[in-house]
Amino acid sequence: MVIEPEPARVLESLAETRPSLLLGVPRFYEKLCHGFESRLAALRGWRAKLAEMALRSGDRWAESRRQGHRPGLAARVRLLFDDQRGDLRHEEEWEAVFFPLKEPLDVEAARTVDHDPRDFREEPPPGAVYGLPEARLDNTSFFRSVEKEIEE
Repeated sequence: MVIEPEPARVLESLAETRPSLLLGVPRFYEKLCHGFESRLAALRGWRAKLAEMALRSGDRWAESRRQGHRPGLAARVRLLFDDQRGDLRHEEEWEAVFFPLKEPLDVEAARTVDHDPRDFREEPPPGAVYGLPEARLDNTSFFRSVEKEIEE
């Protein structure tokens, strides 16, 4: 839980803490909304178009979340058992999807799948929505911890 006593630091605190729930008095939200709306109204040209696209994308993402859709992580692990003395070499491949993608990764929630490269498309399907998961993908330590969790 984070309490920010300085109104001038609210946006900075939001960026630092990335809360999933934000509580405040109605006046706070009115001021916040008014600030966003006035900044958006002042945009012109390509910036205005970009902001409009971002808002539409956010609306689609919010609707997708309301429908229960969440980002996941697909993983492929290649295992090799190589015993040269026993003249034995065995390769195995394990593929799974982790859903929903959050920290820490719940390896017990892995759903084993069997796919081939054709399952991944270069172009998204119609109506696809992309958004940020709860996990901090901007941090390489997340992926290192995922690798460690899967290995164990």
